[in-house]
Amino acid sequence: MGARSEQLLREQAALLAEIDAAFADVSRDGGMSWSESVVIDDHGSESERLEARRSDKDRHWSELVEDNAWEPGVGCGGWSFLDTIGTRYYLPAALKRSVMEGEDAGVQFALTFGGREPGNWAKTKYAIFDDRQRGCVARFLLFMIEVSRQEEWGHDMEAWRKTLESGWLPYAPKQE
Repeated sequence: MGARSEQLLREQAALLAEIDAAFADVSRDGGMSWSESVVIDDHGSESERLEARRSDKDRHWSELVEDNAWEPGVGCGGWSFLDTIGTRYYLPAALKRSVMEGEDAGVQFALTFGGREPGNWAKTKYAIFDDRQRGCVARFLLFMIEVSRQEEWGHDMEAWRKTLESGWLPYAPKQE
């Protein structure tokens, strides 16, 4: 990560605080755990899913932000297999990690509303988000576009822009 401008550092701090506030009361109760999503991807049994769910000891998503054992990148399980509750639970941890590191942390794929199917699974996954949470995601995407621009990662900037335009743009904060 390169040196960030003072303005971008202020936005980073404000965005981290906004993520904390917007997702403060989010829990995983009644939803799928990350380890359970891996078992589902591996076509595991119902008992294996329950065991995997019990193995995830975190009680709040904020515990995962700096947990090196949790890997939210695309791979086995994860974003494609989580239910809506699990998605809303794990996303703020990945957002914060991305904001701090200036890298994807596996969320760009999960946030892109693809047009490949009529039901559009991504829109369904985010249906339980409230407007503040959706706005927070849009603000995150704007931040990642600017990080990519300042650090001259043009290909990343365009990918983040496409993600924003795929369905999050209506929730973006109004530019002054």
